[in-house]
Amino acid sequence: MKTCLKILALLSVILSTSYADDQPSADEKRREGQLASQIVTVLEKYHYNHLQLDNDISKKIFVQVFKSLDSEKKFFLLEDYTRFKAWELTLDDGIQRGDLSFVYKLRDIYVKRVEERMAKLPELLKRPMDFTKNEKFELDGDKKDFVRTTEELDDRWFKLLTFQVLSRKIGKDRANKYAEQKKSKEQIMSEIHEELMKRFERVERFALKTRATKMVDFFVDTVAEVFDPHSTHFSPSEVENFNIQMKLKFEGIGAALQSRDGYTKVVRIIPGGPAERDGRLQPEDLILEVAQGDEKATNVVDMDLDEVVQLIRGNKNTIVKLTVKPANAVDESVRRIIDIKRDEVKLEEQSAQSAVYELEANGKKNRFGYINLPSFYRDFSSKGPNTRSCATDVSNLVEKLKKDNVEGIIIDLRGNGGGSLPDSIEMAGLFIEKGPMVQVRDRAGKVVKESDPDPSIHYSGPLLVMIDQFSASASEIFAAAMQDYGRAIIVGNPHTHGKGTVQTTVDLDRFRFSNTGDKLGMVKLTISKFYRISGGSTQLKGVAPDIILPGLYDDIKIGEAEYEFGLPWDEIPPAKFEKFGPDLPLAALRNRSQARLKNDSRFQNVLERQAIITRNRNETLVSLNEEEVLNKNRADRKVTLASNSLQRRWQLEQKIISQEQFDMWEKREATAEDTDPEELEHEQIQFRETLRKLPESEREAWEARSWRDFMVEEALNILSDLVNQTREG
Repeated sequence: MKTCLKILALLSVILSTSYADDQPSADEKRREGQLASQIVTVLEKYHYNHLQLDNDISKKIFVQVFKSLDSEKKFFLLEDYTRFKAWELTLDDGIQRGDLSFVYKLRDIYVKRVEERMAKLPELLKRPMDFTKNEKFELDGDKKDFVRTTEELDDRWFKLLTFQVLSRKIGKDRANKYAEQKKSKEQIMSEIHEELMKRFERVERFALKTRATKMVDFFVDTVAEVFDPHSTHFSPSEVENFNIQMKLKFEGIGAALQSRDGYTKVVRIIPGGPAERDGRLQPEDLILEVAQGDEKATNVVDMDLDEVVQLIRGNKNTIVKLTVKPANAVDESVRRIIDIKRDEVKLEEQSAQSAVYELEANGKKNRFGYINLPSFYRDFSSKGPNTRSCATDVSNLVEKLKKDNVEGIIIDLRGNGGGSLPDSIEMAGLFIEKGPMVQVRDRAGKVVKESDPDPSIHYSGPLLVMIDQFSASASEIFAAAMQDYGRAIIVGNPHTHGKGTVQTTVDLDRFRFSNTGDKLGMVKLTISKFYRISGGSTQLKGVAPDIILPGLYDDIKIGEAEYEFGLPWDEIPPAKFEKFGPDLPLAALRNRSQARLKNDSRFQNVLERQAIITRNRNETLVSLNEEEVLNKNRADRKVTLASNSLQRRWQLEQKIISQEQFDMWEKREATAEDTDPEELEHEQIQFRETLRKLPESEREAWEARSWRDFMVEEALNILSDLVNQTREG
């Protein structure tokens, strides 16, 4: 415990120094003020909803800044909020003048309050905690007010710590009950205190080294958010990340990194990348320093992960030198310098991939194609005929599946957050001959119909599209078009994300008077809105499936409906289009699916977990009484364990996990053993490493098996019902 307190004290000094050294100069304040003013000018001029910065918008910005900065009301006092409320109706004026005094003063008091709270933490943890009292703690910050005194804030923090200590104590007591070497109550509490100290070290590090030093970025993002949740400012490094996500490739070393307790940890080596070819960098190695070629190395301990990534990325054929602490080193003092030549890294696992599945039902065997599409990607930097895009990839996969003589195709858009609009339209065109796919209305009210550019049809057979609450934007356009044409059966959660808006990017550097100085990045802003060809917007309501498969989050707000400043749903006149073939027998297919779900223990378990998640989301006033929490946890844990066991048994049957892995996890849960998060992470990393080292054909076969979860299994059943009914008809 003493060691932990020393670490916290030292960390506070380091972080405070970091913040003090980062105070902006007068020139920097001027540039930041001009940046904020320019961003608002762009938003006012080009944003879809025609908002103008005024007192009403100023008030919304003020409320949102405090809500985002201290959502649980555990740092600021009422006097702080009251003091800054004087700016509530003048933030618009300050931004237009390029005066960000509000931001700088808020940053100063934010740093002060965070430091005060962190300094108070050891004392609060020393206070005796009584878990037999019938006390409650409110988790939802919107249901709490700012307190007047530091004593009241101490009380709020003590209850927060009591809640966190109790949660950990229950888990550790359960594990200790079945452990071979028992721990004393004192040992358990000491472990908990140390874990909490480390957790709040990370809280302090983020608050002082990331949030405080980037308070202007945070502020302008909040301003953009008030226009709508998809408008934001991208710094130059964020611009690069955005482009990488869209084109599925970048120039670097091919290693996935994670920030862990101030260190940059290697969590995965990307197949085919420079790091894999070199072979020296390994998962779980810690990166301590980064150097460009023969230049002096930069210490990256406690550095923001984005900054470390920017140092490691670079132009093709250049050298980056990493000083690492090897994970497999016996001696803690061992350091290794690894020089790697950067090269193009393709993120193939994020591209469209396919599989062929067979299903036998009622004595009939069907063969179906399956396409997994994680995003609608396109390399916008390439203009040639060989440009990489998801529409081209899916077209090639469809041709491959046709050669495999499949009787139907499933396109899985679960978790697909969207991307390239042209590819969504082009991909929809693979499955119909001609016609409009989506309507787009701009800020002036002009409606444009985007149509299939290719009059041919690539596949006319049975089609099913899978969606969930995380399918958004381009995914919703594709699913809506397939539904409106009657071309495909849409299957999944009760609705998709509901993102029916179009964004574009504006390069802020084009507004500069000179090419000198730091780059300003770009503004991403909403310029138009999507409408289905049947007239309704996909905004807010999303796309409702033809056949519902229950999900964990069906009864809670998720997606666009969760955003305070999301644009509303509306509709415009429908476009002219012709339905594809005869109507699908949706009622009969739906009835058969529902009958199967009632007798499927996996789907029934989903409904049980759904009820627990809904209750926990709605019940934010939690108990600090151990017995009461234990009783609740026992019932919840029973449902969770049943879910885990069902999932593992399915994975074993599909040969996704081995018998050894199955037995290990079953034994753990049978003895109520809680797994250390770091141990779990280690196991996952090693599992991914095992997969990476498999021959390509074996790895692809494993991936194909892993996609066939019980949701896909029911989609296969529905498609089988359609095919068999068509045969009989």
